[in-house]
Amino acid sequence: MALVIPTGFANLHFLFTLSGDPDPMSFAIGIGVLSEDVPSLQDSCDGAYVAFSGGYGAGNWYDQWTFQGVRLEIAAGTACETMIPLPGTGGTLGTLVQNTSLVVKKLTGLAGRQFRGRCYVPPISLAEVDVTNTGMIDSTVLSTIQTNWTSFIGALASATNVDTISLLHDDQQAIVPDPTEIISFQVEDQVGTQRRRLR
Repeated sequence: MALVIPTGFANLHFLFTLSGDPDPMSFAIGIGVLSEDVPSLQDSCDGAYVAFSGGYGAGNWYDQWTFQGVRLEIAAGTACETMIPLPGTGGTLGTLVQNTSLVVKKLTGLAGRQFRGRCYVPPISLAEVDVTNTGMIDSTVLSTIQTNWTSFIGALASATNVDTISLLHDDQQAIVPDPTEIISFQVEDQVGTQRRRLR
């Protein structure tokens, strides 16, 4: 399965590290861009960095986590990066194990599985005390994370050279649909897990 990034679109990778773990973790969001020249793409990448660092806010992720930056990818490969490590300042509570993730639904308003997506976000804002033994997130914490996420997406939508926030599709279908505009993001109330072995 390969992601299709058509002309006029890009995929943003938001990169994080956890203290004691050398491997970066990430989530991705597709965007439509107004221009594909390199300076404009760099503007998009810079804007995405500012949208997360300011819109979500370093005070809303724990200090074991560092937001490393953003990598912007087009069909030809990586086009640019904005890498400015920003440690969290949201406290020192014990974070969840790193193969646990926050699940964020990407909703387009169109019916069908191919028009829905998900982000698997590292648990940057989740402490062990926030999640039950069945994986359910405390409702107050969930509401705060949704507010932070909405602020981040609002800032991203307003960033320079960002036309739309879009769901990119994969090449498993005979006819790959054009990217579909995402109309909302919904933070799920139960954590997910990544297919990543700890050893």
